[in-house]
Amino acid sequence: MKKLLSVTLSLCLLLSIFSACQTKETETTEGITVPSYSESQVTEATVEPATETTEDQTGHYQFNPKVCSPLIREIMGDAMCDTWFNVVDAVMAGEDSFECPDDKTCQWVLGQFPGICLPVVEGLIWYDTSVDPDHPVKNGRAKLVYNVPPEEVRQKIDEFGTMIEGILNENLRDDYNEFEICLALYSYFMNTYYYDYETYNDTENSHLDILTAMRVFNDHTGICCEFSTAYSYLLMQVGIDATTCSGHRGYDQASHEWSYVRLDGVCYHIDPTYALSDESGHWLKYFLMDDDKRIAEDDYLKDSFYYTCNYDQEKKHPELDAKDKRYEYLWEMEFISFDHKTHTIQAGTYDQDYNYTTCVLNY
Repeated sequence: MKKLLSVTLSLCLLLSIFSACQTKETETTEGITVPSYSESQVTEATVEPATETTEDQTGHYQFNPKVCSPLIREIMGDAMCDTWFNVVDAVMAGEDSFECPDDKTCQWVLGQFPGICLPVVEGLIWYDTSVDPDHPVKNGRAKLVYNVPPEEVRQKIDEFGTMIEGILNENLRDDYNEFEICLALYSYFMNTYYYDYETYNDTENSHLDILTAMRVFNDHTGICCEFSTAYSYLLMQVGIDATTCSGHRGYDQASHEWSYVRLDGVCYHIDPTYALSDESGHWLKYFLMDDDKRIAEDDYLKDSFYYTCNYDQEKKHPELDAKDKRYEYLWEMEFISFDHKTHTIQAGTYDQDYNYTTCVLNY
């Protein structure tokens, strides 16, 4: 779900701090309020562009076909996550069966895990339903069905891995911390992908066989469920504890999906769909939100949240709370760049006279 980002700003800086910012005249917009920040978050330093392109500053991440975050493991359980790894091992080896404890686990794993944990195989593999579709597990194993030859699936995985490594290593450095990884990939989404309004307006999705993160990676477009999956998948590839979260708007029950992360043991919502470029700019309004901010933006109510998938209809998910507001100073800022060496973000906002102001924020 995407709409044009509204530029709703609350009081930015004290007059004594504005000397640290460069301003440009802008049209006054009624209804805009100006944000406020502590002096400790603003410096007078001049920030160079954040992207560092010398060869020794690129990342050296390697693709891992077997990813499953701790959040997903908590929500789905050890049996499902371990079975998913069995599936991946079988696919990588071109085998036609995998170890699985029971029918229900088989059905949930093949139904839910490919999309978020290895999107390139979504739609390419399934469990055998030809003999007894309700009971696919026999003697602790389930038969694996390939919709294309197994060697072609492996080739697609290898090609996908090369693409994922390219994205990660072009946008991340090995020494980025978790916050910087989330921000760098959020910036990557800002500058790379665009929203597919045709699919959003086609309520039946009649022109698509499947909604998948692969459309984001291959075609640079998608809708919310595809962007959230793609963003969370990239985070999992570099060891960030991430999954997806979906909810319904209180006033019209419209559904939406975004990413959910846990950094240093603290949970946040990140909505990569709203990172995408449009005429309103690259705002951080939906970056590292707490529950209150997620609810405030578009009325997505916490009691409607599904983490990873709707498995909590079968087994209630662990209580997950995002209560930390340490990044609220970013929510009314337009992102320009960040500097890993100085731990600063160059951002823009509006001062009390509605002039656009660029500031340097510490993180």
